[in-house]
Amino acid sequence: MFKRSSLFKVGLIALLTGAGFLAARAGYATGPFVEPDAVALYAYTSEQPGDSYGWASENLGDLNGDGVNDFIVSAPFQISNGTRTGKVYIYSGADGSLLHSIVGNPYDQLGYSVSGAGDVNADGIPDYIVGGRGSLIGPIPWKGRAMVVSGADHSLLHEFIGGDGDWFGADVSAAGDVNGDGYGDVIVGASHADFNGFQAGRVSVFSGADGSVLWTDDGDSRNALLGSGVGVLGDLNGDGVPELIAGAHGASTRGNPTKGRAYVYDGATGTVLFTLAPPANAPFAHFGEFFTSNAGDVNADGMSDIFVADYNSSIEEKYAGQAFVYSGMDGSLLLTVSGQAVDGLGPGRGIGDINGDGHADLIVAAYTNSEGAPFAGKTSLISGADGAVLRTITGNIPGDLQGVDAVGLGDVNGDGAQDYLITGGASAYVVLGLP
Repeated sequence: MFKRSSLFKVGLIALLTGAGFLAARAGYATGPFVEPDAVALYAYTSEQPGDSYGWASENLGDLNGDGVNDFIVSAPFQISNGTRTGKVYIYSGADGSLLHSIVGNPYDQLGYSVSGAGDVNADGIPDYIVGGRGSLIGPIPWKGRAMVVSGADHSLLHEFIGGDGDWFGADVSAAGDVNGDGYGDVIVGASHADFNGFQAGRVSVFSGADGSVLWTDDGDSRNALLGSGVGVLGDLNGDGVPELIAGAHGASTRGNPTKGRAYVYDGATGTVLFTLAPPANAPFAHFGEFFTSNAGDVNADGMSDIFVADYNSSIEEKYAGQAFVYSGMDGSLLLTVSGQAVDGLGPGRGIGDINGDGHADLIVAAYTNSEGAPFAGKTSLISGADGAVLRTITGNIPGDLQGVDAVGLGDVNGDGAQDYLITGGASAYVVLGLP
């Protein structure tokens, strides 16, 4: 779950969502998308300039029992009472209305990460988890915290708080039921934790039943930043328990200290099953930050595969970005999707089999792409079978940064096609799927 600490990204969002650039948008376009078949069922804009509304988003499942998936969008830099408290918004998939919102505590930056949590309290309704990396609790900031919230009534189920300077909550995710007690568990990244060296990072898995720590893992060297991305995968080793993934975008590989790694863990024990790395040295790399998730069964071998992205990758062109799919069977590289210069390609995840060919497909966005308008963004639906582009949704508003995050929502309007949530630097759109 999504996602973005790079100074390049934060600075760009601030620039392109400031008052001057927003004013320059006026009259440029008649709608948010270039393609005539790209239709926004719902559209949202930020409450404050510079609050980074759209930073992170997720499909939460059906929270209110109407048979339609609901969703969350965050604005982690929203200011309340003079500090960046952050705010998250939960919306109805059925009609787009606001179901609930949560404002963070002072300095929280709540919504820096968001995710579904699974059914943590075993009430039959999915719950959710939100992280804020900056909580000021005590004399030293950047402790961070994560809140597990009931999907039924939005009450607080669990709260976890990091140590001094940990950035606890840098990313959060459901973990599935890793201990077999019938309750969904959660995983939280603390990318700047110092347990095994300065900013080596840590990931922690917590029990949904009682909030206890089930297992932890620490980064293997200083500045590894383990926990900058976390996610839940399928059951890769056949023990009936889902596996987990954590990114360490500062970890050294092949002598390049900024290249990054992602680790696939046995969900039950925390043992590392295999380590993933991009295929070539990459300056400015952020491999494994935010976008580490289940890709679905891309190669149709009966096992879920793994999505890892690097929105800053400059392997081919500077800041082009890349998304990679690795085999859940053995960790081998199955598929690479590459952007062009300054595309920022990488936000995305698996979306199931949308074209009926038996292979899971992907949604991959390039949030700084300028094909439709300067820095308007572009989102692509990608065939898992061969990497072909199935559909594009190209931004038409300068500076909109469409594709800061991109999520499949399932069918929210009942027409039989999967719909999509695409967020920008100060916006969010639910885009109708095509039959």
